[in-house]
Amino acid sequence: MQELRQTQVALRQAEELLQQNAFEQALALLDTLDTESELGGLICFIRGNVYLRMEQNEQAHLCYGEALKKGFVHEKLYINFGIVKTRMGNPLQAEMMYRQAAQLSPSDALPLNRILLLRLETGDIEGAQTVMEELMDRNPELFDGFHHKADLLLGTNRAAEALALLDGTAQRFLSHPLYVYDRCRALSKTGQDEKALDFLTAREEVFRDELMAELYKKERARLLVRLGRTAEAEPMWADLYALYGDREAGLALAASALGRGDMKELYRLADEISGTRTGDRTHYLCLYYKALALKQMGEETASRQALLAALEEFNRLGDDRIGVELRSLRAAIRTELGQYEAAVADLDSLDALLERQEEEPQIKAEAQKNLAEFKQNILSRKESFS
Repeated sequence: MQELRQTQVALRQAEELLQQNAFEQALALLDTLDTESELGGLICFIRGNVYLRMEQNEQAHLCYGEALKKGFVHEKLYINFGIVKTRMGNPLQAEMMYRQAAQLSPSDALPLNRILLLRLETGDIEGAQTVMEELMDRNPELFDGFHHKADLLLGTNRAAEALALLDGTAQRFLSHPLYVYDRCRALSKTGQDEKALDFLTAREEVFRDELMAELYKKERARLLVRLGRTAEAEPMWADLYALYGDREAGLALAASALGRGDMKELYRLADEISGTRTGDRTHYLCLYYKALALKQMGEETASRQALLAALEEFNRLGDDRIGVELRSLRAAIRTELGQYEAAVADLDSLDALLERQEEEPQIKAEAQKNLAEFKQNILSRKESFS
């Protein structure tokens, strides 16, 4: 009994060390415990959690498997095991883990949320919609399912449907910050920016905790920009960037510096943001902004070097979503470097992808028109330099 109590105390200490990111100390403490004891499964589970946080996925996988073999059963074990399997490229096995977690805790939305996000990440939109319906049926008092469904509708140019869905649930979720956020986005995407801003202002009190307050500021700044009130938005972007390091806010500040011709500030922000090496859309835009700022400041050689460095990173992008989104920017970089044929090839590949997509005819026609104009500009520039 005394040994059992000592093990329980040690496990609590290990979890505290994990919360403090003292991973090596936590592992050292766990190594002193007997995995063949009554609490062996729990010991393996906590060790797996440490490896999960350290992103040592193979080690975490072994620990979670051992915990299951020892008869340890817990929703969090299946959730974490699913995360590891996702990281290791096994989405089907990950979903099986999340399903086990859902069976253990039918009222908890987290396991189904994980399955939903997993299906969206793998491009299984129809499967994701099925999980959304299940989530809404199983937990009608929770907003999670409705939030994901609205998010999917908004992301697939079906804003009117999203707005109808949200308006139909207003009585239940009007005090939920994500409901207010989603409805603002739906109003904005249906051309009702002023109404969205009024609604957001009227419901400000629901954004009470810090995370939600950040979301409120960001959505308010976006709406102000869409309404042409950029001067009012800029202090909010500055707060978001200073307090949270928000990359969208940093990019907005960079765009503002570009707009007013402050190339030193543009370079400072772009260099700072791209220096984090976060491979998102903002990172690649800031690589281009750095080169642009240098050119505008008369640093032609440094600008060309920055363009070449940016192009090297752009060339590592594939045909995934971010690679396609940024291909026209790569074409612009290639044009600046005099690589006209390669720039045109980028635009031709985008045109071919667009032709295969099931977009609304008006949206597709506008995008094809923009690509054609960009291509003509490149060809005209090539001719003028030949």
